[in-house]
Amino acid sequence: MALGPAAGIPVVAEFAQTGYVSKVPSAILAVGLVFCGALAFSTGCILDTVAKATRKRWELDVYRAEDEMHRRQRQEAAELIFAGDRDCSFWALRGGGSE
Repeated sequence: MALGPAAGIPVVAEFAQTGYVSKVPSAILAVGLVFCGALAFSTGCILDTVAKATRKRWELDVYRAEDEMHRRQRQEAAELIFAGDRDCSFWALRGGGSE
């Protein structure tokens, strides 16, 4: 983007003095360089936004997976505790289990 004005300054200075543009190729080059610079800048902004959104979505998926894993672990632990209580109450009803 900085090369466009560098190529365009002599053209603008000449036009300001004479009212004519004798360096048409330099003027076209300056406009083309500014256009390419603006296009590259806007493309970079769009790609940065997409990358940030993708990274944020990935982090949220990781948090959800971790939360689900912990939830399953707590549920399995609770089922084991409940199964242990059920076994104890079964043997308590039958007279203790050990004689």
